[in-house]
Amino acid sequence: MTHLPTRALRVWLPVLGLGLAFLYFRYDWSIADGYYAKPAFLLSAYLFVIMLPTLYYLSLRLLHHRGTAIGLTAVAFVIFTVPYRLCGLDSLYYYAIRPPYLQSGTFPARLEFLPGGTVGTFPYDWLFMPLLFLFGAAGVWLVRWARTRAGFAMLRSVPVLLTVAFAVICAQTFFHSGMRSPYTYLSYFQEAKADHHWYFVRDFADGRGQVEGDQWASWPIEGYFEGVAPRGNDLLMRRPFSFYVASQFGYFVNNFYCWLALNALFWLAAVFATARLVTRLTTPRVGLIAGALTLFGPGFIAFVATPAMYMQNYAAAAIALCAFEELIVRPIDDRARRYGLFAGVLALCALVYDLEPLFLVLFAYGLSRRVPWRPLLASLVGAGLLVLAYPEIVTHVLRIAIDTANSGQIGTSLTALRQLILHPHLSTWSDTLVGVVPKVLQMWLQAYFVIPAVLALFGWRLIRDRPTRVLIGGLLLAQFLIMALFYLGGTQISFTPRIMYPYFIGVYVPAGLALEAGSSWLFRTLSPRTLAGFTVGGGALAVYARRATPWVVVAAMAFLVNIDIFGHPTQYVEFFVNAPPSFLP
Repeated sequence: MTHLPTRALRVWLPVLGLGLAFLYFRYDWSIADGYYAKPAFLLSAYLFVIMLPTLYYLSLRLLHHRGTAIGLTAVAFVIFTVPYRLCGLDSLYYYAIRPPYLQSGTFPARLEFLPGGTVGTFPYDWLFMPLLFLFGAAGVWLVRWARTRAGFAMLRSVPVLLTVAFAVICAQTFFHSGMRSPYTYLSYFQEAKADHHWYFVRDFADGRGQVEGDQWASWPIEGYFEGVAPRGNDLLMRRPFSFYVASQFGYFVNNFYCWLALNALFWLAAVFATARLVTRLTTPRVGLIAGALTLFGPGFIAFVATPAMYMQNYAAAAIALCAFEELIVRPIDDRARRYGLFAGVLALCALVYDLEPLFLVLFAYGLSRRVPWRPLLASLVGAGLLVLAYPEIVTHVLRIAIDTANSGQIGTSLTALRQLILHPHLSTWSDTLVGVVPKVLQMWLQAYFVIPAVLALFGWRLIRDRPTRVLIGGLLLAQFLIMALFYLGGTQISFTPRIMYPYFIGVYVPAGLALEAGSSWLFRTLSPRTLAGFTVGGGALAVYARRATPWVVVAAMAFLVNIDIFGHPTQYVEFFVNAPPSFLP
């Protein structure tokens, strides 16, 4: 076993060294003694060293085809290290003459709800969306080709379903972009109609490509990796990976296109990861239902047209859970390096957004599955250290102060919790419980548009497997405790149901089980009966009812999460702010 790490080092050290050399020459070190180049190089180099080996070994594990894994890694190597200045590509920097601008407050704008609104919301949408679909569909079938070529059977129905799912994702992405994006129109419904309040950015010179105004906090993070833009707001500096990926393409084209594509692809990955994980935990049918619920998940639609990492946070949590099941719980081999691979995957997921509670859930779930605790703990600690090292480089090496407006809310909430524990008082505890429990339950319902959350209450008792109960219970408990903590602190995000959505698998698993059980009950009820002279004992009507029942509910969810584009935004406003719109159109 000792020769494997040595051999890997002999390969990876020169590969990574060459990549870092190319990366060094990407930036202009002559400007202000490397004031912009230094952070761009160091931060990009750190993420590159983690990402490239992780991508290779994960591709190899997924595809079982070394040539394809090497090809994908080579493509990533070129994209993430190509030296712009040496190749003369720095002159193609998109924002050199097209700086984004922020408009907020009261100014002329209008809703674009259908049927009266404009269908097209950004330039060349008629070309971009079909190309995006073809790219995603080609990736799906490439995976099937590689696995089949390697001798690993893959049902044809899987890529077919994923292709259909991506078509649905692209359609929902298109219709929820611009002024129909929930995060864009949210501000309009938070104030009185007479105020005509808007808070958004127009990403294109013709006034289209509208996104929520907080792009002032997200766009500068890309500039850090590009090494060309003046330093800006550092509020989201702790969540770099999405911006790192987007910056590779946003250097040459409007980042509206980059984020739209990345979000749609991450959404597809979340659908697959959810279906795969739930199939492992329960049955293929329940996995298909859970994947369909993810396909029509309100959290994904709410942020899919937002140039920030919020939606990818939800996908990252699903990917991390699926990777844990595949690499740690039910591996196809006993090689210890799978723990290292999982550490890399989890680190990248946690560098998308804060996933610290998930580390504890995974540890408890791993122990319940009788995973050896030493390598399990080592992989989780290793991932945690990789995540913690990034802000250390930012603050102590680069001397960049990270804005604490977000992280400070956690500190405020922890202080309130400490006060409650260290100074116990019966009336205080009683008032806290009376306030926090119903409020968190209300936000839980709002985060999932009610139906899956209610189904999950019925489906919980159907989880027979103890380790699965530990996992789902841990995810549900994490949702409750996170919101309860913020509620105690009375912070700005205390009443933000969307904070609970990253652990959506904890809801969709029991919801899928409830739908499966309901369809089975309907099957047993109809089978012995004869309706209007039609014998159902043979099973025809009963079988159809059993097959259709879960999809009726999924269709209801598809209706609920998309009805806002026709002028019914209430559910999404409550998803963001726990309060109904100040007015309705």
